[in-house]
Amino acid sequence: MIKFFRHHDMNKKAMTMVEVLLVVALFSTLSIAVFQTFSNGLKIWDYGTASFKEEDVSLFLDKISNDLRNSVLFSTIPFRGDSKGIEWASLVMLNADPKSSEQRPHTRQIGKVMYFFDKSKGKIFRVQANYGQTLKGKYQTPRVLVSNVEALMFRYFYRQGKELLVVSSAKNILPAMIEVSVRYRTDNDIRKMVKRIDVPVGL
Repeated sequence: MIKFFRHHDMNKKAMTMVEVLLVVALFSTLSIAVFQTFSNGLKIWDYGTASFKEEDVSLFLDKISNDLRNSVLFSTIPFRGDSKGIEWASLVMLNADPKSSEQRPHTRQIGKVMYFFDKSKGKIFRVQANYGQTLKGKYQTPRVLVSNVEALMFRYFYRQGKELLVVSSAKNILPAMIEVSVRYRTDNDIRKMVKRIDVPVGL
């Protein structure tokens, strides 16, 4: 009877050791799976972050293209631009006057649009003002369009006979075309997007 209990105790100890080995093996397998999942998640995050930044730059280029195509010739709001910033008269979307008969919450009016790059913050801003604000030199709250920007550069194309003259500073009149170049950071590298925009009024 005593021998039986001793043999039984030895079996219990042997089974416990096997269980420990099984737990260690399972833990190792799970650790490898978790590590691979985490690693893949980081890669997906990097890819998604880069895609979001490219989307922000694309939306900025679409926005400035739309503003330039809505440009108007207005003597009191001259076109000004250099390599880092640009401002001109355009049709801007503003809140409708509640006292007017306008039923829509927003309406297009002649105003001023400004785009500029703040290198210290690495951000591109858009600012607009209605005609009254423009005359007083006031603007609405700047809106951030793109972050993590390394550089923003404008170039202006003016017609000179049958050729296009390229300058880095505007001549206070609307050009025929504007080139916008944006260099921005992703988590892994620095990328660049360039777009040339026709200005119908300038043509």
